[in-house]
Amino acid sequence: TEKTSSQRMTLSQNERNPQPVLGGIAGQLSDSSALEDSLLHSEQVRVLYGGLPLALLFNVLLSTMLVTVMWPVISFDLATGWLLLMGVALIWRLIVYIWYRKKNSSLTAAQWLRVFRLTIIASGLVWGAAAYAFFPSENITYQAFLAFVLAGVSSAAITSLAPDRRSAWSFIFPALLPLVYHFANQGGTMPFS
Repeated sequence: TEKTSSQRMTLSQNERNPQPVLGGIAGQLSDSSALEDSLLHSEQVRVLYGGLPLALLFNVLLSTMLVTVMWPVISFDLATGWLLLMGVALIWRLIVYIWYRKKNSSLTAAQWLRVFRLTIIASGLVWGAAAYAFFPSENITYQAFLAFVLAGVSSAAITSLAPDRRSAWSFIFPALLPLVYHFANQGGTMPFS
């Protein structure tokens, strides 16, 4: 009977003041949600950084191909300057990748994701600079090639950055907006076909 009266006393206290019980459940749900977010960020980071070496290789190949093909319609200084910018962005991404692989950092998965997004924005800006600087207003063939390369780079980015929508948009907007701007300001129906 002593146990029963103790249980009744606890029950009656909980009935009179249900807040601690509900607060405890809400706290557990909050902890569970935080754990899920942490696990999600960890998996996103693992997948994004896992695909980075291949992305870096393709960026080197495509940027070299772009400059080689566009060489007749762009200046040496412009081509060299853009390749240097691309090199800096890719080396920065490589350094971040090596830092991530060492795993001796105190950064959380969410912080690694933010760092990754910053490197993606930088890459998108450099590709967008190519769209802005290399656009030959008088030559439709080179315009089409430039658009083809940027569309290919962007579609590859969408695929490789699929685990994190913000990263995908952070690349695509700065990479493609200058091209869209040029086509929109060129006039006529050809740019929109």
